[in-house]
Amino acid sequence: MTDIQTPVYCTDAVHPGVLLVDDNRMIVRLTKVMLENLNADVRSADNGRAAVDMAVCETSDLIMMDIEMPVLDGLSATRELRSRGYVGKIIAATAHARPEDRQLCLDAGCDDYFPKPYDEVARAKLLESVNREPVCWQSF
Repeated sequence: MTDIQTPVYCTDAVHPGVLLVDDNRMIVRLTKVMLENLNADVRSADNGRAAVDMAVCETSDLIMMDIEMPVLDGLSATRELRSRGYVGKIIAATAHARPEDRQLCLDAGCDDYFPKPYDEVARAKLLESVNREPVCWQSF
């Protein structure tokens, strides 16, 4: 029997603030639960315009930005945030997985690219990159 490594945070770990930007309610619900299980404090926006407004008013450790959204798409929202001097971490969260899609996201100002569907280990490492406390790995 093989041990399964599962990422968890200690209960006293710092709670990273995540702004989850996606227009798909199901993805938002599922991702929010997954991130909260890793001790993240998650807020959400359903379009790029709302995300820009929230990001300039409230501090986040990480913005997970979907690319295809109504009102203002994720690339345009990222460009606008960067033009306003936003220096926080923005991760492109998208189902587009071609190499050129990744480069478009980076060129728009995203710090990294996180393809959907989200992998549990990748999510944990993403949060660990903005959290001051390390992820603990438990074997089951």
